[in-house]
Amino acid sequence: MFYTTRSIYFRPFYITLLFFLCFSTARAAPSFSCDKATALEKVICEDNTLSQKDRQVADFYSIAYHHAIMNDPSGLVAAQRKWIRDRNKECAGGNRPVLQCLNSYYDERLLDLAVNNLFSDHDKALAKIS
Repeated sequence: MFYTTRSIYFRPFYITLLFFLCFSTARAAPSFSCDKATALEKVICEDNTLSQKDRQVADFYSIAYHHAIMNDPSGLVAAQRKWIRDRNKECAGGNRPVLQCLNSYYDERLLDLAVNNLFSDHDKALAKIS
């Protein structure tokens, strides 16, 4: 993730954004089919908060991808695949509690994508969190 000298001024905004992303009360299905889910994905399917976060990551990724398509989306695609690979490896590895691990990974990715989208396509990003 990138930071500039202005990042400190946006910190309250980031915290507010993360609050809305994490504590939305709407029931959301994850971005994948729970019928063919792996063991780790089943944990996401069964947890409302993780399902919401997964859907939000997918929505924010879609916005970022559509914006990046005009340039070169390969970096974004590679970053998303790496995030999924790292999430699966770390959270299925048993080094820490699965729910804690998944929540941490999703919070980090949501913040990365939200900041990316706010700087590239803020109208769509704000519409997704309202």
